Amino acid sequence: MPRLGLYALFLVALLPGGCGAESERLDNSFTKIVRIANLREWKYVVLHHTATETGSVESIDAAHKLRKDANGNPWRGIGYHFLIGNGHGMKDGEVSATFRWKDQTDGAHAGSAQYNTQGIGICLVGNFDDEPPTPAQMKSLRDLMTTLRAECRIGTDGIVRHTDIKQTACPGKHFPWDTLLTSTDPESAAKMVRAGRSQ
Repeated sequence: MPRLGLYALFLVALLPGGCGAESERLDNSFTKIVRIANLREWKYVVLHHTATETGSVESIDAAHKLRKDANGNPWRGIGYHFLIGNGHGMKDGEVSATFRWKDQTDGAHAGSAQYNTQGIGICLVGNFDDEPPTPAQMKSLRDLMTTLRAECRIGTDGIVRHTDIKQTACPGKHFPWDTLLTSTDPESAAKMVRAGRSQ
């Protein structure tokens, strides 16, 4: 191919909609955060809020290490698999996978053995009894859930709030539950995941 033709192909790849744009979309997805080599079988996603104005993986990890289980044993640390920041302690919309996701180990978040062993705990920093999550948090949550549902093959009926399985107000009265499930699209995420695997 003439040198000019190669140069033109390179430029097209950098334009929106070109190969470079597709690669950037995949890099910006949550696939890299979610994909784990030793992925175990998960059946549920359990949604929480911290019920605090601020929080980070480090601060919640330290607080959870002070708790004890039903047998009097101290917790190993943060009970959730993922934490989404609100700009106070973490960046607004920042998603952090905790050691529980990286190690594919049980959570300590649901107050139910079934949902701790088979449920992915996602917690958003904030008190949603007082105000709703930030738009950035909701965008990250939708993207994370879409990717998790595609990777783990979790159906809509597997998405639950903490209040659905235990007597608690979590994740708060201002959590936009009614619109959340309709805004996650596992089919589009499945296409993204397949594209990422083919690279």
